[in-house]
Amino acid sequence: ALLSLLWRRALVRLRGFGFRRRDKHELVPKWRIHADVTWTAALGLGMVDNVRGTSFQAYHLLAALRLGDPGRVARALAAEGLFRGVQSQRARAAAMGVLDRAEALAREVDDPHAIGFVQLGRGIVEHMSARWEAARSHLEDAEHTLRTSCKGVFWEINTAQFFLITSAFWSGDFPSLRKIVPPALREAQARGDVYALANLRALACPLLALADDEPAQGWSHIAESMSEWSQQGFHVQHLGALLSQTLLSLYEGDGRAAYDRITRAWPNLERSLLLRLELVRTYMSFFRGCSALAAAGDIGTSREHLRRAVQALEESGTLMYAAVAKRRLADWLGGAEGESLRAHSAAWMQEKGVVHPERLVRLLSIGIAEQS
Repeated sequence: ALLSLLWRRALVRLRGFGFRRRDKHELVPKWRIHADVTWTAALGLGMVDNVRGTSFQAYHLLAALRLGDPGRVARALAAEGLFRGVQSQRARAAAMGVLDRAEALAREVDDPHAIGFVQLGRGIVEHMSARWEAARSHLEDAEHTLRTSCKGVFWEINTAQFFLITSAFWSGDFPSLRKIVPPALREAQARGDVYALANLRALACPLLALADDEPAQGWSHIAESMSEWSQQGFHVQHLGALLSQTLLSLYEGDGRAAYDRITRAWPNLERSLLLRLELVRTYMSFFRGCSALAAAGDIGTSREHLRRAVQALEESGTLMYAAVAKRRLADWLGGAEGESLRAHSAAWMQEKGVVHPERLVRLLSIGIAEQS
């Protein structure tokens, strides 16, 4: 799979994005089938087996350019921009350039599916760059376009919802989680949509359970998700379950269980090549470290480090972690300033509907001593 991906990426670089436009009556039937089959494979695998999905995405781009249908080319370019942007923040500008090109073509031919997919691509790229608010804006636009102007786009809508949910969690918007997750779960259950249910139960539902102080419900969702999912390989859904299990163990104060689980799973995670994605690598390395610290005991952190962390987290829009850092800084400072920070942190969490703020603080501040 990796060799196939590298070969097809090389072909894309050599060929470029130029194509000869063809009207509907000029399209070669076997080329159209080829383009549509590779598109389906790219979507079906993209959020499951990322390497094979990305390989088919490059294959589809080549097929769409050969076919020459502007709507299909716009969609293929949007998928190309998405592929480029999820690798790292450094690639964001180049990815947005490809998405700009895709959007111009999509709007020129007035193809709502392509327009919606461009919006989805922008949202995922912003999400993978940890730009939560920008991601949510694009993802909401994508979901609206796809729901109101397209048919048979359940994968695209499910994927938009998945990234909306995780963006809301990392930015600390728990009210939005409560608005999005239950109806999304009901829709997926009504359709019998295994892909959507796996994503929701492996990660989205456990994240909401953390906010609601219901870890047992989170564990139940994960067990149900994995019982209906393939145990072959290590997919995006296994990654979601691993992250949820780690968070739940930390939330319950069981650092040893969190560390043992993530340590056992790490070789499979490496073999999946998901760690080549910068955001995945950052978060999983962070929670691996959190688990190790929780298992071994806390270490001290200076007041100045925490002050800088609060400022950086607020500037980046990662407000949940900013509130947690303020709470821990309050422990270190004491006095009137400490009480003010503690009250501000508590008020923010209450406003966002966090049921048990102290447990969430403990989960997200592993390794930071509670007092000097």
